[in-house]
Amino acid sequence: MASKSSTMHRMMESLSKNANVKKVMNEFHRLSEDLKSRQAALHLDPGAKAALKKAKVRYQSLLKQIQKTQSRLKGELNDAASLFKKSAKEVRTDLEKFQTLASKKSGGLIPASKKKKAIRKKVAKVTKAATKKTPGRRGRPPGRKA
Repeated sequence: MASKSSTMHRMMESLSKNANVKKVMNEFHRLSEDLKSRQAALHLDPGAKAALKKAKVRYQSLLKQIQKTQSRLKGELNDAASLFKKSAKEVRTDLEKFQTLASKKSGGLIPASKKKKAIRKKVAKVTKAATKKTPGRRGRPPGRKA
């Protein structure tokens, strides 16, 4: 349970570094400071009351926007976490099936720890090959003249 909260915490930290999130938060803080600085002068100037009302409306709309974004983000994180757990479970079951199949084919000649290491190496190799970018073609295609 602690790892889930730490993972969520790390995700929230990385999202707080996002430029759009920073922009909204800076606007939020700017309006908050503006309201605090103008509060004393509001009793004297009727124009300031209108400005305060406008700032309060903007503040409330930003607050609602932040709350909606937080709830949407929380839902997306939960969806991503459940998808990740599901795929991890599928990988585990496929790995176990592969281990049993490999042990049946080898006739139990390979110790279990070596089997796991070999499978991990194969999985890593396949994953690395799948994520590697394919190089672009250089020059003319074969058979074409300049």
